[in-house]
Order: sequence, then structure tokens, then C-alpha cells
Amino acid sequence: MSAEIERKYTVKDQSYRQESIECKYYKQGYISIDKERTVRIRISGNNAFITLKVLPQVVPVKNSNTPFR
Repeated sequence: MSAEIERKYTVKDQSYRQESIECKYYKQGYISIDKERTVRIRISGNNAFITLKVLPQVVPVKNSNTPFR
């Protein structure tokens, strides 16, 4: 399974704000956080996003000796 990489950086000053176009606020909550899956909801304005993260599983193909992911 490939690992998700999250990087965080320290912002030294406010100069980046000159390049920004807009500011959006998000509300975020988790419906499920267990070892096999995570379900996250994010709301911004009138839009909502559901994110599902699951562990990959090997699913056998009928009449084949080679499973695929």
C-alpha cells in the first residue's frame, strides 16, 4: 500500500498574502475513523465534500490466477 505523505511548513512572514486571490473557510468532521477506513466531511459555503479513504484490498478476478488491485 502506498503511504499518504503530508507535509507542513512554517510560514516566516505574511508576504504570501499579496499573492492570494480569495479566502475560504471550511468546517470539517469525521464520521468514521477506524483502521480500515476514514470518512471525512468538509463544508465550505454551499458546497460539501465527502472523502473516503480505505485500505486497498486484493480482489480476485474470475477465471484468473492473477488478482488485481
